Amino acid sequence: MAILANFLAVAFSGLFYEGIENIASAAHFSSSLELPLNSELLQRKLEISSTDHIHVTKSTFTAKTPIPAYIDDKFFYLPFDSTSNTNTTWQRRATTRALGAQLDCVPLLPGGLDSIGVRLGPSGDYGRINATISGNGTKPSCSKSEGFDLDISRDIDPMLGLAAVEVMFPACGEYLIAGWLRGNVSNRPDGTTYSFQTHYNVKMNLSRMTFLACYPRLRAGISDVIIDSAGVVQHASLLNEFDRPPESWFAGNSSLMFSKLLVTTIEQPLFTFTWHTDSSSSNEYHGLISMARTDSSRFVDPSLPTPSAKEAAAVFSEVYAKLFAILLGSNLDLILPSNNTQTTLIPGLIVKPTTRIFLSLPMFILAEFILGLYILVTILVYVRRPSRFLPRLPTSLASIIPFLVASQAELDLKGTSGMSTKERDDYVRKLDHRYGFGKFVGTNGKPMIGIERDPYVVLLRKEDLE
Repeated sequence: MAILANFLAVAFSGLFYEGIENIASAAHFSSSLELPLNSELLQRKLEISSTDHIHVTKSTFTAKTPIPAYIDDKFFYLPFDSTSNTNTTWQRRATTRALGAQLDCVPLLPGGLDSIGVRLGPSGDYGRINATISGNGTKPSCSKSEGFDLDISRDIDPMLGLAAVEVMFPACGEYLIAGWLRGNVSNRPDGTTYSFQTHYNVKMNLSRMTFLACYPRLRAGISDVIIDSAGVVQHASLLNEFDRPPESWFAGNSSLMFSKLLVTTIEQPLFTFTWHTDSSSSNEYHGLISMARTDSSRFVDPSLPTPSAKEAAAVFSEVYAKLFAILLGSNLDLILPSNNTQTTLIPGLIVKPTTRIFLSLPMFILAEFILGLYILVTILVYVRRPSRFLPRLPTSLASIIPFLVASQAELDLKGTSGMSTKERDDYVRKLDHRYGFGKFVGTNGKPMIGIERDPYVVLLRKEDLE
């Protein structure tokens, strides 16, 4: 119990602590931006300079830079501003519209309704794909035949035996075809080379491949969003997703915008791709895919198998959704017309970090356990306590002498006052008597309570003291 007292002191010292609690209060936010989105100005920008959103996305993967305001990994959120000055530590919470994109992907196999055929040149310096996409009755069907150039890096050594290349094509203005290929590199048996690229003294045999056909689909809905003072999304949850055609969200031709986004994403003029023996893809989009997750760099590692269609589609769609959200959020001035004559008020909450005193649950449990143990032990001691009570406290000589008066013990010790302690102990030991505390009939014939020789003493009971 004494050791538990130390633990109880520690528990009491850590029972309460100071912390920060977010306290929400009602507020109204304003927004002068309104739907539908204007995709025409964005399309013109993409025709001139189309890599900004790719570089921003890459920076979030490599340098862990914050995502721009009103964007998270899946959606772009319609901005809302505070109608009054707020502290920079305050957060804002409101319900607003969310826009994003999703890829619905199907694997392309050498045979079947969704099929792919790939043919490479002898040295792997060019190729052609023939793809057929059924659409499964819910999406447009598509047939695509596309030739492409394949560069072979000068540092490829035929002795290594392995190489990889990643390709991507838009198809029928509706689909995006992505592929991961592995090749076996060897010396050309005839030793010939091409006059325009003398380093092509290799032979490339296609060994493994994975192809996807992905259909981009617009997602829109209402989300509960929490942002900081700079507009960076801290938390968002989709409350309701709308099932409406994409054209209802765009003032221009939404399908044209999607196709432009696909073209600018792959960033491969004249569809030229490069074989490589390291884990670095020459394709911008495949480079983003390899950065998206800690384990996705293996997608472009030539020494490893190509990814399965399922895992490739998951990462592909994840990167595409983030890229699309960043594209919208980075071009607010182009896609959202501002209505300066009318401002929409949006009800919401201002979340203020406030210092509060909190109760530590572990310390509370520890303190309650020790206090409960104290109470239990106290009850047990009180209930099970022995009933050997003294009729008076032995605090003085006058209160001690009556315990021996009129007893056989008194007679046994008669005449020992002059003995030393050792002599008295030897004398009592020779008597070979046992003594006890209880009630007895004294030599004066009266009932007494005190010390008496056994068997003249009887065990004292509680009621004898009443």
